[in-house]
Amino acid sequence: MKSRFYKAFNGLFYRVSKWTDESVILHLVSCYCRPCLLYATECLGLTITEMRSLRNTWQCAVTHVFNVSGCNVNFVCAMTDDTTLDLMIVNRSIKFLDKLHTVFRHHETLYNVYLRLGKTDLNVGLRLMRDRMSVC
Repeated sequence: MKSRFYKAFNGLFYRVSKWTDESVILHLVSCYCRPCLLYATECLGLTITEMRSLRNTWQCAVTHVFNVSGCNVNFVCAMTDDTTLDLMIVNRSIKFLDKLHTVFRHHETLYNVYLRLGKTDLNVGLRLMRDRMSVC
């Protein structure tokens, strides 16, 4: 997952490294590379460690673009991102589970398996987590 991100980031950063406008570079990285980083995260049950790893990977990209380190990276991420990476992953998971629910509802057997696996409870839990993350 992260290797695709690194390849996309390195290729893009190589081409635009001489540009002086960091906000434009970060926008390009956000539009082109972040989807590679988030690819299929909605399907995986990511652990806290894996979420932290993805967040650190994104912060490394911000570090390279703005040439900052330490607490400044968190500040730049807070000022430039409208949504945190964790919240993006939770939103993607909710959307994925909603689509699963829609598809499985038309197939009785699959829908019963879906209900027995507790995916509806997971969906409710993810929505509560998203609401808590949005408030903070």
